[in-house]
Amino acid sequence: MAGLPASIPATHAAIAVSHARAPLLQIAVPTHAPLPSEVLIRVTWTSSSPVELHRADGGLMVPSTASSESPANLVLGCTFGGTVVALGGDGGSHLAVGDKVFGFVQDADDRQASFQEYVTVPAWRVSKLPAAAGWEMRDAVTVSGNLVTAMHAVTEDLGLGLVW
Repeated sequence: MAGLPASIPATHAAIAVSHARAPLLQIAVPTHAPLPSEVLIRVTWTSSSPVELHRADGGLMVPSTASSESPANLVLGCTFGGTVVALGGDGGSHLAVGDKVFGFVQDADDRQASFQEYVTVPAWRVSKLPAAAGWEMRDAVTVSGNLVTAMHAVTEDLGLGLVW
């Protein structure tokens, strides 16, 4: 995809942390057109997880050189739910514009972080909202973060190995 559809703004609002223990900021960030096998999603739901707490309060994945004089402005958020608004190439072939989707990211990549109005993510990180399950978007957006938190507790905190 060469650019964004005319209906998509060139910039949008995002919530970021400038450095550890700093108040959160609302900043303007660019809206990124999806590359092949990526999708652009208009975020309507997100949820907080322990990761956001550790980033904002403890500086997890925030450059150690970040300060009030030299802010990092790291966009927060791991979980998102929303609507596909653009596809890059085939968009992973399982998605179409208009699909209601949810997903999880944790790479400290401002294109993907979910505390913003639009995310551009690899299509494989996105699942369609299962209509048959009767889920609302507010339900689906919490699943992946809760699953990752539970898996971390089992494997790291309890020291139980996985069989695969």
